[in-house]
Amino acid sequence: MLRLLIVDDEPIIVRGLCELFEELAPEMSLDVYGSDSADEALDWMKRIRIDIIVTDIQMPGKNGIELQAIVRNNWPRCKVIFLTAYTDFAYAQSALRNGSVDYVLKTEGDRPLIQAVRRACEQIKLDMDHTSFFEQAKLQYRASLPILQKELLLNMFHGHKPAPPSADSLSELHMPVNLADRFYLVMGRVDQWNKPYSGPDRTLLLYAVNNIADELLRHKANLMRVQIEADRWLWLIQPKESAEQEYDENRISLAAFIHGNIESVQIHTKEMLNLPCSFIVQSTPITWCHAAETFDQLQRKMNLGLGADDEMLMIDVEQRRHGLPSSSFSLNAFRRKVTELETLLESGQHELFQSQLRSLLHSVTATRPHSQSTTYEIYYLLALMMISCCNRIGMCDDDLPSMDMELLFHMKGLSSWSKLEAMLLQFSQRFLRFKDKLRTKHTHVIVRSIHTYIQHHLSGDLSITHLSEIVHLNPNYLSRLFKQESGESITAYIFNLRMNRAKELLLLDPLIKIHDIAHAVGFESPSYFTRMFKRAAGLAPQEYRDTVLN
Repeated sequence: MLRLLIVDDEPIIVRGLCELFEELAPEMSLDVYGSDSADEALDWMKRIRIDIIVTDIQMPGKNGIELQAIVRNNWPRCKVIFLTAYTDFAYAQSALRNGSVDYVLKTEGDRPLIQAVRRACEQIKLDMDHTSFFEQAKLQYRASLPILQKELLLNMFHGHKPAPPSADSLSELHMPVNLADRFYLVMGRVDQWNKPYSGPDRTLLLYAVNNIADELLRHKANLMRVQIEADRWLWLIQPKESAEQEYDENRISLAAFIHGNIESVQIHTKEMLNLPCSFIVQSTPITWCHAAETFDQLQRKMNLGLGADDEMLMIDVEQRRHGLPSSSFSLNAFRRKVTELETLLESGQHELFQSQLRSLLHSVTATRPHSQSTTYEIYYLLALMMISCCNRIGMCDDDLPSMDMELLFHMKGLSSWSKLEAMLLQFSQRFLRFKDKLRTKHTHVIVRSIHTYIQHHLSGDLSITHLSEIVHLNPNYLSRLFKQESGESITAYIFNLRMNRAKELLLLDPLIKIHDIAHAVGFESPSYFTRMFKRAAGLAPQEYRDTVLN
């Protein structure tokens, strides 16, 4: 739907042209607005998007040429059509040179103006299809590649994607490391910033650390960095030979090569940048499906540390050699999954929520036994997730029976994980029912307020823009919401209400004049009201009155 604004200092011309294009609006997909001055037109443009302006040239205050100049500077995609008299021809030529779409002589009648507006509509569609949009999108895509690469890697390390994307998707990201093959992981950390560096300065120093590593490793391996915290990062390292056989043959020597050069990185960053750093080097290459588990292990080891904990350099071998706990169950991964469950529940994806909840609880039971503290955390993470969701949408105690609440927060009352699953599913169903009820109620309140306003202001401004400002919604969104709730468009509802009210007034008192009835139901032009009434009732207003009363 495009928006057309008519601008002329003569109200009768504005009304006439608005009526003309309102009749054509369904065919041309137009919303039509009118304005008596350039300043009022600019006020409209500050409130809503205007696609096409039809404006007179000679007007008091700002003239049409001045209006066009402001529009060109602020809304360059808006098309301007000038209505001009013969004496304005020199102005029209100037306007066309400044980017106007068209001009129409006032003496030529309606048809040339309608054709000019149609051309403007077609030009807007062509502009939207123009290849420059795609070229601009390509440039923006290339500029956003680092962000997209980081997002993919973080999804991998957080276990959000169980398998790598397709080869085509990976190639589009132009990553120096092939995630479909195996790679080594190195976790790095700045132990302390020896000066009060600003955020940008810290970023530059981290780039410098990355450049040192790249310089030392580049002749034998490809390196890629992903920042995971303000002072912590991961390097993905892969040999330049991509063939699997060559990879296996070079694995031991490459691991030693990586370890030796990471030690050099640690020394250089301390000497050159005055940055004490710690590193953990993965001793064996991993694949995508083990990335999240390995990431959690590296995080845990970096957090635990060894000795003084500064400038640590550790090779990650079998965990039990260092006396660290080993488990196929990762609490970090579990916490992330609970966050995903929360998102699914709040967005109303109930079936997916149920499926992932069952899968998550199955992973818990499949890796038991857990320590008592781990079991408690698992249980109460899920319980708190549910209560947090309920609180955020305002579910009060009346909606959450105290028995259920007490049972949920007394773990000993549940004898098995299957009972916990059943309780969480029951909670989720109640949550979604409440949320649907709340959404329906809110929608009903908005649409009912629009109904009430329209019924009490039939003679006033009932444009979709004005109505949307009353309920603080986007005009297009309000239109969809109203039709979804009422089963008819706002335009149809207003039109039918005005016609029904007009019929009542016609029969209420035979002495009420037709033009007074027209004004009472929101039509400034009696002739336009007559045309619309005849379209709705099949008879002109006076004919309808005479037929029914007689």
